[in-house]
Amino acid sequence: MMNYSEAIASEYLKTASPLCPLSTSGEGKRFAGVRQKSKIRGINSLRFKRTLKKGFHMNKHAIIILADGFEEVEAITPVDLLRRAGIAVTMLGLTSMEVNGSHNITVKAEMLLNDFNGKYDALVLPGGPGHKNLLESHKVLHLVNSAFQQKLLCAAICAAPSIFGKAGILKGKKATCFPGYEDKLGEAIFIQENVVRDANVITSRGAGTAVEFGLEIIDYLIGKAEAENVSRAIQFNR
Repeated sequence: MMNYSEAIASEYLKTASPLCPLSTSGEGKRFAGVRQKSKIRGINSLRFKRTLKKGFHMNKHAIIILADGFEEVEAITPVDLLRRAGIAVTMLGLTSMEVNGSHNITVKAEMLLNDFNGKYDALVLPGGPGHKNLLESHKVLHLVNSAFQQKLLCAAICAAPSIFGKAGILKGKKATCFPGYEDKLGEAIFIQENVVRDANVITSRGAGTAVEFGLEIIDYLIGKAEAENVSRAIQFNR
């Protein structure tokens, strides 16, 4: 029986493009075909097309919280890249399973935030106008503080670093954000770079830096080599 993270990632693998494989190194590229149905922590009747072999990075799991008005590029890009690297990602809807982005692209979450009680290694927050919905959520602020205190990775892009600022986790940390939100970073040390990493906090500027943001998360979670593999696979010069 697969555990929760294995089940989530197995479902995700069916979306991988044969032209841009999830991983081209080691055992991570070997998968066996299988189809079955299961019920795992609130996710009903998942159809699995592949099971995972030794070497796939199933010990790493990231969650991303989506609220209406989220910036689509900033959410989907890191989700895509992390899954290519073999990292399990669960998309959590703040208040609904179908979340409408800032450019009227609707994304279906895998689970509601209130229903999630699993383990994870990284918390990712996208920006866009929807960051205000995250900013006003006491549950999100509590989750940010909890993740930070547990030394889990906290990653935010565009206006979303302001959520970290409100949560108080940026004190003395180097950070960046979308132009105009510098004063929302609390006591952070603002750095005008595309992506800034300081200990277990990663921040980034906006939609145009989403690929770099996603690759930095991969680098943090499973290493530079795998980040470089994904970078080459998508023809991105890192």
